[in-house]
Amino acid sequence: MKGIVVKSLRGCFSVDGADGKRYDCAPRGKMRGGGIFCGDNVEFNERELVVERVAERKNQFARPPMSNITRALIVTAVTPVPDMLLIDKMLVKCYARKIEPVLCMDKNDLPGAAEYFDKLKTEYAACCDKILSVSAKTGNGIPELCRALGGRNEIICVAGQSAMGKSSILNAVLPLLSLKTGGISEKSGRGRHTTRHTEMFSLPDGGYIADTAGFSLLSEQDIEAEQLKYYYPEFVPLQSKCKYYGCNHLTEPDCAVMAELSRSVSSGRYQRYKDFYAELNDYQKKKYR
Repeated sequence: MKGIVVKSLRGCFSVDGADGKRYDCAPRGKMRGGGIFCGDNVEFNERELVVERVAERKNQFARPPMSNITRALIVTAVTPVPDMLLIDKMLVKCYARKIEPVLCMDKNDLPGAAEYFDKLKTEYAACCDKILSVSAKTGNGIPELCRALGGRNEIICVAGQSAMGKSSILNAVLPLLSLKTGGISEKSGRGRHTTRHTEMFSLPDGGYIADTAGFSLLSEQDIEAEQLKYYYPEFVPLQSKCKYYGCNHLTEPDCAVMAELSRSVSSGRYQRYKDFYAELNDYQKKKYR
């Protein structure tokens, strides 16, 4: 029977079968060792409860351990202190893997949230079509978020820093979940991880949304510094106007991207691009020593 893997926990996999039933399966012996991810389309034996085969994937990720993601809900908030570079990294991964990003600010009931949302729109309007403001606590904006997530064939991954409200948003979208939420550590001032495994939940209008233990969609091993410019959508239409073919938009003369700073290119996002480029470049140098 065909099905889709919806939960992975210590080598056991829950599969939603084509018959509408859920099965708890183990991998066939030859498939053991991390070869099955949430989101995998599989063939399984419903009598022996073993996964026989995994279909070809559209994409796959080690962190979070998921495949066939079509949309990423990137959650941020005014508190704890937001990591804008992490948002940029997650957007790069989305564009590199042909995943539609949805940028969502939670906690819009807190002081300073309106100003932070204006900053998000200024920084990301040129590269992200869906930027939403919600409050999982009050329910404000949740109906609009549900409409933005809907789709029968969607597999949606929730990503972002700890304590930004990922589990709270899932609880608001699917109230029967009652997922554990973490909040902020008094000692460190940083978020506490509350999700310990990968699991996908059915959405009312079809498709799945996942709560994951991994907080980031990006690993530096996935992309080289020279490729980075291709995953900044606001850079792409300007590249042909640069003086030098292959311009990396760093220190090159007559760079069209640098000429557009504070107009079609956000200065803050551009500075973080340079920081990310340097980070990737340093990683590559250490890797090939």
